[in-house]
Amino acid sequence: MEKQTAQGQAQDNAMPDGALQGLNEALGQEFNSKVAAKQNEISVRLNQKVDQLRRDLAGQFDAYNKEMDETYQNQIFSLQLKLKTVQLSKEEMEALQKQLEQLQGERSAKLAAKEKELSGQLEAVMAPEKAAAEKELSAYANEVNTALQQQAAVKSAEIAARMQTAPLQSQAGQGRTETEQKAALKSQEITVLQDCIIKDIQDKTAKIAAERSLEAVLGVYKVNVSAVDITDAVIAEIKK
Repeated sequence: MEKQTAQGQAQDNAMPDGALQGLNEALGQEFNSKVAAKQNEISVRLNQKVDQLRRDLAGQFDAYNKEMDETYQNQIFSLQLKLKTVQLSKEEMEALQKQLEQLQGERSAKLAAKEKELSGQLEAVMAPEKAAAEKELSAYANEVNTALQQQAAVKSAEIAARMQTAPLQSQAGQGRTETEQKAALKSQEITVLQDCIIKDIQDKTAKIAAERSLEAVLGVYKVNVSAVDITDAVIAEIKK
């Protein structure tokens, strides 16, 4: 809805479709990039929390498994030894085998129950963490969307204003073919977008320079001049 409103405002300001599409694509890419980065940040944090909990719970399971070994291992080993070494009647062998299977079944059932209990603890701890993470991501996406909508309104108004002051419309009917008119309009759209991009870069360059207390920023390379390269910082600022 907000995107449609922004597009409607841009069209009302008589902004060309090509310029509008280019602006929407740039802002859409910026939105996706920022939200994806935030989602990755949250996922890393959650995974770290889950890994720590799993290590803690694995320690509890190992301790319980050791307890079960102490409880059942001697009995199981004794029965297994009797079945292999002692001369037994068929009835005695079947009784011992049944007793052995019963002990092994009890041990396995207790271990399975403990594992299920610990898994439930993990889910109980992580459920609110996941809910909070989803809420955080949603809030961030809304925040970014609002900021980009405001940016879209400003840039679309700027582009529309530039288009209105350009002499293209008065020249369109003066002996130009339809193809020439379309080519001229496309060229003007590209020029306007280039101007906006350059202005955006200049603004962000000025911001970085101010933050680093630099007196001047050079757009070309010079020799024998003491300078600080802030190109990477400007690129990082543009990607924000």
